[in-house]
Amino acid sequence: MDYHARVAMYANTLGLSLAEVEVERIAGRKSSTLYSILNLPGGGPECSRLLDELRLQIKRKYEAEDACTLHMLCHLTLNELSDICIQWAKSEKKCEPLLILSEQRMT
Repeated sequence: MDYHARVAMYANTLGLSLAEVEVERIAGRKSSTLYSILNLPGGGPECSRLLDELRLQIKRKYEAEDACTLHMLCHLTLNELSDICIQWAKSEKKCEPLLILSEQRMT
């Protein structure tokens, strides 16, 4: 997962819109690109890269499993990736403003 995808996932995990000026600045990409990386609504027609790649890798590794199991594995993997991104962002000084922004929004 590249830097831009990690920032997008971190911001999304914090509940921030990927269209936030600060998110775009830190990620170095426009919101439409960030949405497309995470396969989230708002990303336009190319809205599929990360999720499609994840689905493909899981399907290859667990090809004997049924569709429901593959779907659950995909969601579990996405949750784990979110946790990994949070840990990464805690050590990435550039991401500090995103945490502050999300905390401000919660109060």
